[in-house]
Amino acid sequence: MTGCASTGFHDVVHFKPAPPERVGACELEPVEPVGMPADGRVFSPVVIPEPLPGPVLAEVDELCNGYPKTFQRGLDRASKYEAELRRRFREAGLPEDLVWLAMVESMFQPKVNSPAGAGGMWQFMPATGRRYNLRMDSYVDERYNVSKSTTAAIEYLKYLHDYFEGSWELAITAYNMGEGGLSRAVMANGGDRNFWTLIETPPASDRMKQESKKYYPRMLAYILVNRDLDKYGFSRGTEPPDNVIQVPVEGMYPLARLDDALGYAPGTLARLNPDLLRDVTPPARVHEVSVPVNDRDRFLAALQSVPAVTPSAREVLAAAPATGARTHTVRRGESVAQIARKYGVSEKELMRVNKIKSPRNLMANQRLVIPGGGPARGGELQTAMTAPRPEKSAAASKPEKAPAAPPAVSATYKVKKGDTLGIIAKRHGVTPAELQQWNKLGKSTVIREGQSLVVGFAPAAAPAPEPVREKVRQHVVKPGEYPAVIARMYEISLDNLLQWNNLGRNSTIKAGDRLVVAMDAAPAGAVTASAEEQAPKASAQKQSASAEIITARHVVQRGETAGSIASRHGVPLNSLLADNNLTAKSVLKAGQELKVRKAAAGGAEKAPATARMTQAENTQGQKIAHKVAPGQNPTSIARQYGVRVDDIFKWNEWSKAPVLKVGDTVTVFRKP
Repeated sequence: MTGCASTGFHDVVHFKPAPPERVGACELEPVEPVGMPADGRVFSPVVIPEPLPGPVLAEVDELCNGYPKTFQRGLDRASKYEAELRRRFREAGLPEDLVWLAMVESMFQPKVNSPAGAGGMWQFMPATGRRYNLRMDSYVDERYNVSKSTTAAIEYLKYLHDYFEGSWELAITAYNMGEGGLSRAVMANGGDRNFWTLIETPPASDRMKQESKKYYPRMLAYILVNRDLDKYGFSRGTEPPDNVIQVPVEGMYPLARLDDALGYAPGTLARLNPDLLRDVTPPARVHEVSVPVNDRDRFLAALQSVPAVTPSAREVLAAAPATGARTHTVRRGESVAQIARKYGVSEKELMRVNKIKSPRNLMANQRLVIPGGGPARGGELQTAMTAPRPEKSAAASKPEKAPAAPPAVSATYKVKKGDTLGIIAKRHGVTPAELQQWNKLGKSTVIREGQSLVVGFAPAAAPAPEPVREKVRQHVVKPGEYPAVIARMYEISLDNLLQWNNLGRNSTIKAGDRLVVAMDAAPAGAVTASAEEQAPKASAQKQSASAEIITARHVVQRGETAGSIASRHGVPLNSLLADNNLTAKSVLKAGQELKVRKAAAGGAEKAPATARMTQAENTQGQKIAHKVAPGQNPTSIARQYGVRVDDIFKWNEWSKAPVLKVGDTVTVFRKP
């Protein structure tokens, strides 16, 4: 399971069933976000279809007649968080109705785990939580931190919304079963994106678990019931929210001792801080502790009176971030060669370190250790603790007999507000005197916020091999384009596009930006050209009607089949299957690369534009003169005819995005 997983718990209770008239369709308008988010983007609302589909009615009936007490307890807890969660979703531009996803996932329980390993109110799987920067170690699990996990949930929902091109039905379902699993189900049904069809039509319906089929209808049912609680026999909770403030704490303090010092009932701070797994603040890094807003000064005084626990080196390392390790999580479509080239290591060494017997065994989401990447845990802290002290190394060395070794490099730390020389020394396992010596402070202990201090030394890494020169192709972003559209346009994976341009899933691009859309490795000084680029040159040189065979590369997109790809490139299906060691029963995956061998006619006497049109008619089908209607653009026209945007550009010889006017003619080729 890639995304999040609901806890799947329901209490079985006996009760008086709700009257049948309380369960039924309701005409309600979707609740849209109020006000504008910080980045100005407002996402589409969650729409409840009318009339209500059968699966939604079944979920309404189930919650009223199957687990009403559990549902009411969820409502009671919701009152504590709903207002703040609505504010957060509204500020992010997301529909406020999405807060009820927490009801579906956990019944608003901050610290709950599912049998699948998901945790917290938003039920993040560990891998997905780390993907959205949630800290998880021996002391802290931020999946149980309502504020931080809500931030992660918002970012994940934005990503899923864009991944499925604005479909909340698919995005919310993917929150449960993962975007990869749902994409494969969509492909199995030939690219059909209608959710209500997918859950009922094989083979997609056979590939979806029952829980995933019920997930989106259940959320719609929860939204529906919460809009009219009285009608369905429920009441809104009255539990007030916790009025807390975050106080940064450095050092290891047991929460029970702080409870005693503050006169709190036992377990008060533990209840307010469910992300602290051991009921103690972590020994490494500053951690923000939630305390009642009116007790901030008393809490700070308690920190002075309660002695901090001195952690062992093992405990410190267990809580330290793994910033020093160089690891790589394999993305779909990546190869050993690409990863080795990215980090400047040899393929052989990368495979040896990770015990990979064959490059074909590489799997998506596999975590690889990069050779020479430093310690596996502890990062900069561990480097500083285990590195030899500078003066001892100098005393022990004998220049006349010393073996050749790489020079030492320093680990540095940037001074933060409130830091002292003693605190920094303790944090990095060194003495204040060593910090003074390494940073030429003399006897002074005065440091400034933002100052960079040397906190340890470690041997320098071996120099990386000379980088491979790459052939780069760029794309100038047009108005209305976004990364997913550009990736499809150039038949590359979205992950590669983001990686090549140092973008994240939530990065914003603007018209006029230049994006790298091809990174083909070539030996230094070599000039390469793809088969498609070489073919026109060969055609220009030959004047005979003979044909030469060229090999092109095709990256499979969601919804494509071997038949559609063969038809698109104008090659026999049997030839395409044979060239790629496939059979008629083979299942293609998005991102998979196929070889397409086809004849490039040489010496055609037609003008280039006419030749392209003739070839398009032969391979793409009937030529249509489309008249532009109000509001249409190349993307909407491509969708109307089920063709690719870049094909529209080729057929009409557009070098840049045109400004279309109503009545303009656009050439489109469509199969009869």
